[in-house]
Amino acid sequence: MSKKLCPKCSSDNLAEFIYGMPVNGPDLDNDLENNKIILGGCVQHVDAPQYHCNKCDHEWYIDEKN
Repeated sequence: MSKKLCPKCSSDNLAEFIYGMPVNGPDLDNDLENNKIILGGCVQHVDAPQYHCNKCDHEWYIDEKN
C-alpha cells in the first residue's frame, strides 16, 4: 500500500477523521495529541472529509486522488 500524501501540498503529515463513538484509551489520547486523528462526530455525512493535512489544512474525501 502506498503512503498517503496530501493532494494539495504532497505532505505526508496527515490526520485521519474518525467518525462514530471511539473507544477511549491511551492509544486514542496519543493519536489525538500527535495529530494523527481527528474526531469527526457521531454521524459521517456523504461529503464528510476522510483526511486532513496538518501542513496546509486541506481536507479531502477518500476518493480524491493524490
